[in-house]
Amino acid sequence: MISPEETRLDYAHVPHLAGVPRFMYRKALQHLRAMAHAIRQGESKGAFEHELWLCFFAGVLKQRVLTSRCVLPTVSSGAQGARC
Repeated sequence: MISPEETRLDYAHVPHLAGVPRFMYRKALQHLRAMAHAIRQGESKGAFEHELWLCFFAGVLKQRVLTSRCVLPTVSSGAQGARC
């Protein structure tokens, strides 16, 4: 699992999407796929581990959206509504 205090990666220099490092979206898709595979194989322990990571990601995403200074565009405002 990604530790927020991990010092090997400077999160200020990685691309972000909605306040979350972009690479975490890819990892979330990988974990989702691996969880589905583990469920199909009947590996409940493996599926649970992937589910925990997905819960971690959902928590990070929720917190970043709630505390983000960025205003996400709405359908009515179009792309011009996005600002930070």
